[in-house]
Amino acid sequence: MDLSQQTQYYEPGSQSQYNFPDRALQINMNSAHLSQDSTFGTANVGGGPTYGPLDPSIHHCGCGDACTCGIDCCCDDQLNCFSVPEPGQAKWKELAQHVQQQVHSQFEAQIQQRVDETVAAELAQLQAKIAHLEQYQAEKAADTKAAHSSTKMPKEYFEGESHLCLQDLIKVAMLGLLGMPDAKSPVPGPLEDDAVPRVNEQGDTLHNPVWAGQKANGAQPLVIAVVNLVWRNENDSRTLPEEFGPLNDEIKAMLKKAAIQHWRTKQRRWLAENTERGAAQLVHKLGWNGRYQRLKRLADIRRSVIAQMIEEYGAENCVGLPALIHSPWCSDDDGEGPGQANPEQWQDRRLATGDPRARERLRPEWRSKKQDRIFGLLDTLARKAETKAADSHVPIGGRHSGKKRSKDRRRSQYRVIRFPGFPENSSKASPAKRTPYQWSVNPRWRQENNYECVPDPAEFTIFNLVIPDEHLDREALALLAGVAEDDACLADDEAEKD
Repeated sequence: MDLSQQTQYYEPGSQSQYNFPDRALQINMNSAHLSQDSTFGTANVGGGPTYGPLDPSIHHCGCGDACTCGIDCCCDDQLNCFSVPEPGQAKWKELAQHVQQQVHSQFEAQIQQRVDETVAAELAQLQAKIAHLEQYQAEKAADTKAAHSSTKMPKEYFEGESHLCLQDLIKVAMLGLLGMPDAKSPVPGPLEDDAVPRVNEQGDTLHNPVWAGQKANGAQPLVIAVVNLVWRNENDSRTLPEEFGPLNDEIKAMLKKAAIQHWRTKQRRWLAENTERGAAQLVHKLGWNGRYQRLKRLADIRRSVIAQMIEEYGAENCVGLPALIHSPWCSDDDGEGPGQANPEQWQDRRLATGDPRARERLRPEWRSKKQDRIFGLLDTLARKAETKAADSHVPIGGRHSGKKRSKDRRRSQYRVIRFPGFPENSSKASPAKRTPYQWSVNPRWRQENNYECVPDPAEFTIFNLVIPDEHLDREALALLAGVAEDDACLADDEAEKD
């Protein structure tokens, strides 16, 4: 039998494992190529070193032992039997190291390729999720903005009698779900753990919310129950005014907002009835509401005569006047909104500056004569209109003509007014306040106190309007005189200190 019949070639991709003469070195020859050159009688393993001439009389099988049975292999793996020289121990180790390095390099390349593919796939999935989340947030923000901007109902339906009708629906529904006979009944508190739930006459379970430590939001069970109850009733029998239009998501959002507000009202009542802190907070809240409502009514009264003032003095001379009488155009010193300071902040300011006059409303010297004359003229026109309307019993500017007010009370309201201006003019100083325009602050007081003001808008011609004393009534002139006296008293006090 010739050499070609005696020699078998190793096929690439086979999973054979070869035991070399030392019986301890095993090489995984996956993807290794073992070829034989029958012409020159040499063996080449995986492109490695070439060993000497083959001895056809010695056959080597896959187990690494020389065959003693002639052509047949002594082991079971006859397909892997090949003729190779029987080199020394060092050459076999060199061959094994070369094959091992080649196999390891191939495995490392495959592993690195798979890792790169996995990382790239996961990164692509993560980027897709981020893009989807950004798109969802953008769509949600656009929907929210569209819901607020596409309201078809006029503003008066949110603040007038129609809004009161909506509040009444929420109020009645919440009283029923709480099991309260009327609005003056005690607010039910939370039940004990082993208490039996309360039910009404129809057998429906009543609500016992946990008022303490809870915040009002759209997820409150009582709020959800109230909105669903009103929504079902409105679908069965419509009671809302037709001005609201068809029942849609906007109406449901209004119901939820009113329910949250009424939930807060009930919470304040329960806390006031059961905790000392709640009672103190309720007193403070009621006082703040009273002051704010008085200031708002005063702004409404002045706003009601803007058209008359523009007609008498000319529109070109009254540019900027409506902007000066904003709804919260005057910040109460006990407020908590933009440009408003609470009593603690004023107390800190008093202690920091050493000024015994803790609150700014006790310091009328900051006001300019120009501001006092403009508001004095508005008050004069409002009082004249009120006198005319008293005969016809027509309400003027947010208060009924039949309701009398003392001069002292009206004057005290005027003195608690702080700086007029928009919330955009708010200063983040301590205490927080609304930064006024330069025209509204006394120049001398501004220089002495180094007070920051907003520059006067050039288009506001109202700042240049000249108002003579003849156009003001007695109360307005008395108020101007009182401010002058306060300035004189301040000068005397400063002289005494010196």
